[in-house]
Order: sequence, then C-alpha cells, then structure tokens
Amino acid sequence: MRFIIDNGMRSGIKDTAARASTITLYIDVQEFTRALGLQDTQQIAVVVATPAGEILARVMGRYSETGAAEISRALNAVR
Repeated sequence: MRFIIDNGMRSGIKDTAARASTITLYIDVQEFTRALGLQDTQQIAVVVATPAGEILARVMGRYSETGAAEISRALNAVR
C-alpha cells in the first residue's frame, strides 16, 4: 500500500517545491497528535522539537507575524 500511497502523493502534488518539502508518515495519527499536544488535525500546526522530543514551540492556525517570530526564536534556540 505504501507504494500506491507514495505514487498518489507524488502525482497529486504538481508543484515540485511543495512536493520536495512533503513527507508521508506511516504512523498512528492519534499517538502522534497526542505526543505533540495537538487537539486535532483540522488546522495547520508548526511544532519545533529537539531530537530528544522536548517541544520548544507550537503554533496553530494560519500564518501570523507573532507565530512566525515564535517559531524563529525556537529554531534559533536549537542551533
């Protein structure tokens, strides 16, 4: 099934830049969202985490300057 899903994703995302930055994860979605502290999968979430799993930032919803600044601070903290 992974082959079918991967090929479907490849053919469904026409923009090569978007396709290059897309990853298909074969995981338990409920466990993944719980581990990231997400309430649902109905909105965009950006999470910055350390390799050890410590969540440094979590921004939900549409783009905002405030959210972008929070993500930027978190990314700079892990460099």
